[in-house]
Parts: sequence; structure tokens; C-alpha cells
Amino acid sequence: MVAERHGNPQLAANFRRAAELALLSDEDVMRVYEALRPRRSTAAELSDLAEWLDGRGCQRNAALVREARDVHARRGLTR
Repeated sequence: MVAERHGNPQLAANFRRAAELALLSDEDVMRVYEALRPRRSTAAELSDLAEWLDGRGCQRNAALVREARDVHARRGLTR
């Protein structure tokens, strides 16, 4: 990917996650967005969301949701 070759791996990762989200409906993308907002989801709900994303071919986004779940739990940002 061009972004990686030009020293911007974070941008490349964002583009890859965006490409996965293009497989989902607008409503499902908004569901993911809302779930990731602080105090909107429990850790279990975020785990379920990650599994749901895995099942739809969105492995990078599933990994991001799992990382967010751990950070939210550690910082007291889960519901």
C-alpha cells in the first residue's frame, strides 16, 4: 500500500479497516461506531460485536473492537 511505502503505517491500517467496513450496511457501521463510544457498551457486548465483525470478514475491525474493549475496561469506560 502506498501509505505504508511512504512511512505511514497508521494511515494504511485505517484504509484497510475502512475497506472492511465498506462490506457492511450504513446501519451496521453506525452500530459499531455507537458501541465504541465511552460508556455505551459492556465488555461482553464489545466481545460479541468483535465476534460479529469476525463473522462478516472484518477481522481488522474485530481486533480494533477487542483492543477498545480492553482499554475501556481498564479505564472504567464500559457501561
